[in-house]
Amino acid sequence: MSKELILEALSALPAEFDAEEFLERLTLLEKIQQSREQVQRAETLSFEEMKQVAQSWRK
Repeated sequence: MSKELILEALSALPAEFDAEEFLERLTLLEKIQQSREQVQRAETLSFEEMKQVAQSWRK
């Protein structure tokens, strides 16, 4: 995560905010960034592959 992204997230918050809310927002942004990187590296599942994975959870 870049310092710029952290500062951007911080500046989007109101003057008074809960630190836990900020940490949750940073966690979400980090996960989004990781997901985008996985897509760029073609580390994704097709819809059919995901259906098979989801079916295995039901067992």
